Amino acid sequence: MVSLSSVHADRSASIARSSSIRELHSIVPLAGDPPNALLTIKDELLEYLISIIQNTPSVPPVCTMDEWNDLLTLLRPHGIFPLLAFHLRGWDRECLPPEEIMTFLSGVFMSGCVRNLRLGQQVRTVTTALEDAGIPAILLKGHALARTVYSDPGLRHSADIDILVQPEDITRCEPVFEKLGYSCPLRTFYTSRYDAHHQNFHPPGKGIPVELHWTTDSGHNMFVPDWLNNAFDRKIPIHSDDLSCYTLDPVSHLTFLAFHHVFQHQSLRLDWVYDIACLMNSLSVPEDWEALRSSCVANHIRIPLEIALIVGPLWAGGIIPEKYADFAGWESASFREQKLWKYAKARRSSLHSGFCLTLQGMPSTQEKMRYCRRFILPPRELMKHYSTSESALDIPLAHIRRWCKAVNYKF
Repeated sequence: MVSLSSVHADRSASIARSSSIRELHSIVPLAGDPPNALLTIKDELLEYLISIIQNTPSVPPVCTMDEWNDLLTLLRPHGIFPLLAFHLRGWDRECLPPEEIMTFLSGVFMSGCVRNLRLGQQVRTVTTALEDAGIPAILLKGHALARTVYSDPGLRHSADIDILVQPEDITRCEPVFEKLGYSCPLRTFYTSRYDAHHQNFHPPGKGIPVELHWTTDSGHNMFVPDWLNNAFDRKIPIHSDDLSCYTLDPVSHLTFLAFHHVFQHQSLRLDWVYDIACLMNSLSVPEDWEALRSSCVANHIRIPLEIALIVGPLWAGGIIPEKYADFAGWESASFREQKLWKYAKARRSSLHSGFCLTLQGMPSTQEKMRYCRRFILPPRELMKHYSTSESALDIPLAHIRRWCKAVNYKF
């Protein structure tokens, strides 16, 4: 029998967790429109959602169907439906949400499994072609994590395929993709190598785009100079039923995700949070944790890494090893990182912050000058987003439209 004191303890812990989650996401919000929209649900429903993510069965709160449907709507940007369905399939009936919700989640899970099987073939085709061409390549994020730290590839969906290569191999990759029928309308490596970080290759027919990355810190010059080379040296194999290639080792992958999710995007999706938690659980003690702690300051991700390491267990469970749980004992963020963090926090509302963040990442005075020219008058191939026709007469209008969008920014 469960004691009354344990019930009160669980309830107090739940209240404390909800409070911590809301406080943390005031710093880095959850994805949604508006941001943090998911946190508008009542605490009982939020706690039930967390219990599903952590796969700890609990009785659902009393909610109207409108509240359940609102929850599904708020969860759409978070890519978490397959994971919820998978966990709920093993729960007793009294712990399940209404049948309509289960039917929806089950349908998403089944269609997602079929989709991932098809996309696995696309990933295999691309990675095999690069390997045959002698180009070292690393599969990043969703498709890689689905096949390494998730219990089933169908639990992690992705809207694109992220592949990392060395910068000097970009020109060698292009004929490989052309042979496979991919198109690349914007060759950003040549126009914006240091203020962009990937080129999009679009497949023929059905399929999803491939983002070909040549850097992992978005050109902000944050990671130490030899980080990329070391990441390639430490790469680990992926051996799954549908493909065989390489990905980042857990420490490198977690370093990259702390930068990408927290610093670069300044927002968090729940599938990203679960990625972080799974990688944390895969770290060896003490070797990987020591490597993570000792490298984060040099790579200027001390602040976003702490946020990532806190948010993962809050939503997805697990704990940080006791020796590393007190962040006061970690080395403090460098002065440069603190400055960059302020730029990153403000860049969506301040044109000045975004400009300074990108400019400081340019590797030379010449590149800084080139970036300033592109910032004022981008080349035609980078103006497609603002163009309404292919006419040369539309080019000046496209520049006017671009600058009109800047009127809401602050210097």
